[in-house]
Amino acid sequence: MKPIRFSIHGDIHGFHRIPKEVIGRFVEDSAEAGCQFVCFLGDSSNGGHPVIMSLSTLSPIPVLYQHGDHEFFGEWSIGGCSRTYDSRRSVGTDRDPLIMAMGGMPRCEAWDGLPRFWSMTWRGIHFVFAFNGKHEVWTPWFLAWLRRDLDENGSFTTVILSHRGLDEDIGMEGSSVETFRRFLREFPQVKLFCGAHIHRWGLRLLGDLVDVRGDANVKEGKYDAERYVIVEIGTEAIRIFHRNVETGEMKLKFHRPIRTTLTDDSPTTVSLPFLLSDGGSAYLPAVDLRNGKVRVWGFEMEQLIRDPLFERGIEWKGMNGAQIELVDAPKTVREMIGLERMAKVKVRSIGGSGEKPVKICHVASLPIRFDERSSGESGSYRGGTVYDVLVMAKMREGRKLRLLLETYTEDGELESWHSVDGVGGKGVTAILGKVGMIYIPGLPFRWMGLEGKGEVDGIPRARRATRLDVYLAVPEEVQEEEYLAAAFAYPHEGFYTPLRFGMNLSEDVRVSVGEEKFEVRKLHQGEFREFDIGELKGGEEIKLECGGSRLAIVEISGEAAGLMHHLIRRVKRFDDGRLELGELVGRSRELLKIPEFNRYVGITALTPFREMEVDGRRVKPFQNVRISPDQEVK
Repeated sequence: MKPIRFSIHGDIHGFHRIPKEVIGRFVEDSAEAGCQFVCFLGDSSNGGHPVIMSLSTLSPIPVLYQHGDHEFFGEWSIGGCSRTYDSRRSVGTDRDPLIMAMGGMPRCEAWDGLPRFWSMTWRGIHFVFAFNGKHEVWTPWFLAWLRRDLDENGSFTTVILSHRGLDEDIGMEGSSVETFRRFLREFPQVKLFCGAHIHRWGLRLLGDLVDVRGDANVKEGKYDAERYVIVEIGTEAIRIFHRNVETGEMKLKFHRPIRTTLTDDSPTTVSLPFLLSDGGSAYLPAVDLRNGKVRVWGFEMEQLIRDPLFERGIEWKGMNGAQIELVDAPKTVREMIGLERMAKVKVRSIGGSGEKPVKICHVASLPIRFDERSSGESGSYRGGTVYDVLVMAKMREGRKLRLLLETYTEDGELESWHSVDGVGGKGVTAILGKVGMIYIPGLPFRWMGLEGKGEVDGIPRARRATRLDVYLAVPEEVQEEEYLAAAFAYPHEGFYTPLRFGMNLSEDVRVSVGEEKFEVRKLHQGEFREFDIGELKGGEEIKLECGGSRLAIVEISGEAAGLMHHLIRRVKRFDDGRLELGELVGRSRELLKIPEFNRYVGITALTPFREMEVDGRRVKPFQNVRISPDQEVK
């Protein structure tokens, strides 16, 4: 029986670390080497546009993209950012803290068309594409989904494709990776874990589990322009090679005799869990889904600021002559992010500057903790690593407002300060600040959010702060100005929505998939409700309305004939192996309005799981079928 063979690559960093011509040769050679697909294991971007996705337009075999920490902070920032929003949008951009508050989808996920984590079983082998964060690599909500996924696919040999590997934070109880290592011991069917992140070759054994890195380079900080990594899964062994693109030599680096579940007799199944926010939507990338099920998973999000929606008045304190009152939010704010009320801060005369800003408002004092024993390189699994503060403001165009964060130790000593400036525009200005800490051997501590810098390495000690004070300040001279603002603080990073104080669950959840509708009253994190949905053609809209946390995971699973990537289309029909694709879905039409997407991607990439006819042309399984916006098939 023909084995499954695929190549793995990591840390391209927007072609800055590894040039496009080198990676392009690796991708083309992967097809010549008999690979069925290519997988990029994260940090494909450098925090900017995911230009690596341009390889989908060139490759003869499917290219699958994993999200790494650079993709994550490219969406949410490392230590702080600001952005002005003139209107609501559905596709995220660079460092876009309000995208989910607006019901949109972060950029890399929108450009790809697939969820940020998902799984498929193909030819009897189960593949999991893992979630990866920045300062909190693996999270409770991801492991809750993964536990169910691995439980239900326990009879299949399993491969996990990740960005971060399993060799960090050895012995650090409570760290994200130590928690994941212990988690994986419960699932002996997981035989292979593929990661990247360290920019070099690596292979280690964890019992029966093989942890391999997708980089053939053996020198720190370099890349190998001639060799790359190929994984082969046969019926009796898992083998790992270094392939020389110049000579075609396949050098065996690892061989494990093991009976796998590889077969040609099982259908291909997919599980596609989309993390959506209230008012948000995704589009089904699966083609001809059979025996379909919908699962709605709860998602919890904690809010640290008391009464941030101003439902019981206002507790903010004016400073340096500033007057504060509660007002109705402007129409643009209500329509974009759903806020009903905001604080209006009025100042008469402020003599601030960039070096000496003048505080005009004390927003909150928040109890915090930093978990030195658990916040390793991968962050703590249960919090104590980062605190993110998000201000949504409306002020006169061109005017500046500063978010100032000060941390204090238990004895009242100022430990650090951090600031981020926002500039007024026609709509809403978002200002995001972060304070945090991780431990990296040799540094030893990295502090996030220090004196205006996103990250600072080489700090000799852990953070000891127990209090975080949040201020608004003016870094310029102004006369008779008004600032409208609301503020939220989160003990985790990313996926920000406006929340009430305390722990928020997924409540009053309403999901629609095409014409089908489902409702769930309340879901805690890790809980789900399942519904049968039968057959779906492909391209159906998946919509969420949700209170509480305003977040939920909507998972669609079943047998599929193929997957669409990038520009998702509605499937008109799939009969007797003939696929007829229809119009582009709404988000795909939005993508085509983005010049960078058009330049680098601009296509539908279809991965057929079985032989079929696409718009009159016969295609084989795991060909990369490229379809232009005007439906030219290549």
